[in-house]
Amino acid sequence: MMSTRPVRNQGNGVPYRALLDAVGAYLNENETRLLTDFVEVLPADVIEFKVKATLHFKEHRYSDIALDQTRAAVTVHLNEQWRFGSRIYHQILYSLLHQGV
Repeated sequence: MMSTRPVRNQGNGVPYRALLDAVGAYLNENETRLLTDFVEVLPADVIEFKVKATLHFKEHRYSDIALDQTRAAVTVHLNEQWRFGSRIYHQILYSLLHQGV
């Protein structure tokens, strides 16, 4: 029996071939699938990207705090969106890059 505990943010999200084969075998069992259906399990296409930004600070003494807050906010948002079918919108990233101190 496979574990049902989700594994988050491991690698780039593409499952191992063994996992795809196990899911395909389960879904194609005679007791599981419809009589005329055959399921092919494929990995999703992963679109990798980097967030690169230049930040300008008015007060240098708080720049480290603002930078840490910005990195944390962007990281939290990207981790929340790290799933099949989610989208990353530029407008949200722009708003996260404007963290107040």
